[in-house]
Amino acid sequence: MKWSRLVLAVVLLVGFASVASAESAWVLWSQYWKIDVKPTGKLSDFGIKLWEVQNAFEKRQQCLGKLERYISSLETLYEGKKPADVTRDEYAGRKRLHVRSDKQKEILSAACLPETVDPREKK
Repeated sequence: MKWSRLVLAVVLLVGFASVASAESAWVLWSQYWKIDVKPTGKLSDFGIKLWEVQNAFEKRQQCLGKLERYISSLETLYEGKKPADVTRDEYAGRKRLHVRSDKQKEILSAACLPETVDPREKK
């Protein structure tokens, strides 16, 4: 009888621990990528890439709401700049804003990721 209580206690403890870990925080990451445009019109392979943490949230839905507001605010900011072509898309769960002029292309993107995921390149 004592063994069955001990086994039950261990099973419940493991079950509660797994539920708690599933409720991790969500981090809003932003990426800025600047690429130079060659005189031929082709994009160069070299550019500036920068990932930054914007904020953290308890729930994924909160993060996604802020992500949409963040991209919309950038879109509004860049649409006023001329001569720039501004387009928006979504790729692999990231919302992206493409700003292209004659000399450069900027890609601004944002993603909501669990706090355990770091999108920066490992060196």
